[in-house]
Amino acid sequence: QNLGASGLDGLSVAQSPIPHRGRVVFAKRDFEPGEELCKVPAAAILAVPSHGPEDNVGDGAEVSLAKALLNERHLGARSRLAPYIASLPAEGQLPLTHPLFWPQDLCLKELFAGSVHGQRMAAEVLKVGAAHVE
Repeated sequence: QNLGASGLDGLSVAQSPIPHRGRVVFAKRDFEPGEELCKVPAAAILAVPSHGPEDNVGDGAEVSLAKALLNERHLGARSRLAPYIASLPAEGQLPLTHPLFWPQDLCLKELFAGSVHGQRMAAEVLKVGAAHVE
């Protein structure tokens, strides 16, 4: 909220009641269909600058984001994202379903290869999500 996020009073973040699922977001009240749950400004999102389309593609994007996360963690309380960074689980606390534990050779494109609907839904979620970044 320090960075301008709004609508968070209707949500809570807690440990999932399902074992090995990690932390999840719960609604604290009923929402109307189409109602905005919360709004998170770009300043509150950990992101890396892009100088061209090839910058944030594949492993380069993951490495750049990992470096940004490590930098914010190194800053500690001086980080603009300190409360978020402090809320992240330690490696030993990650659920077994976390992507960190997925096979190294797993290709997400192949994961959705058998589901045109899954590919379409993933693309739509990314498109809608990107449209809501300020």
